[in-house]
Amino acid sequence: DYIVREKRIAMSREEYSLCCRVCCPTIHAWDMTVQENSNTREVEIIDIERPYRLPLAPCKICCRQEATISSGDEDLGEVRETFWCCVPQFKVY
Repeated sequence: DYIVREKRIAMSREEYSLCCRVCCPTIHAWDMTVQENSNTREVEIIDIERPYRLPLAPCKICCRQEATISSGDEDLGEVRETFWCCVPQFKVY
């Protein structure tokens, strides 16, 4: 729940496979939906989809972390892990 001045303004829900969550807790695939909480209905604000990927590690050449962000039918962008040696780096597209 996202609360401002003691009023819930939005909520998020993560959907995932329980087996993957238990066996691969830091790298499991998941979808998250953030919904606005209005008096009449809950309206989807944003949807984040993260596929299964390898864990963070330097010098990886494949299977880098990524997430796709959308709202309704509109694609808002992506966040992707880039090549790195010492400090994890992500780029927003």
